[in-house]
Amino acid sequence: MAMLESAATIPGRKRLLYQAPKARKLRILVVDDNPDSVITLVAVLRDEGHDVRPAYGGAQALAVAREFQPEAVLLDIAMPGGVSGWEVARQIRKASGDASRPLIIAISAKYKQSPEKMAICNHFLAKPYDPNFLLALLLPLTSTSLRAS
Repeated sequence: MAMLESAATIPGRKRLLYQAPKARKLRILVVDDNPDSVITLVAVLRDEGHDVRPAYGGAQALAVAREFQPEAVLLDIAMPGGVSGWEVARQIRKASGDASRPLIIAISAKYKQSPEKMAICNHFLAKPYDPNFLLALLLPLTSTSLRAS
């Protein structure tokens, strides 16, 4: 039987109305150069029961991804410094050897991106975005019928 939830655990954030029973916990990497964005998103995802690791730049994200082997990556694209979000996505895809895993959700304030860059990621969210929509994108991975690879 499905579980219905309506109580918000973070002020101003409503939880998904439907949550699959016995949802599988995901390994999720959150990458953003804005510490407030990372802290908030990590809190939301941990509240949903996921194992979440933060990274505050491209080089750190690649190091964490190698060790953590995330099933999903929430990736700010416009990060200053040495390694861009697009490069992080490209290297994670190359290391996995699978064009569909891990699930990569690109997050950016820019609305237009080249088709070549967009093809690296599974989804693209423009800031600001609804956290419930982000959770809905992760929902298929939480099915208990899926197995971690």
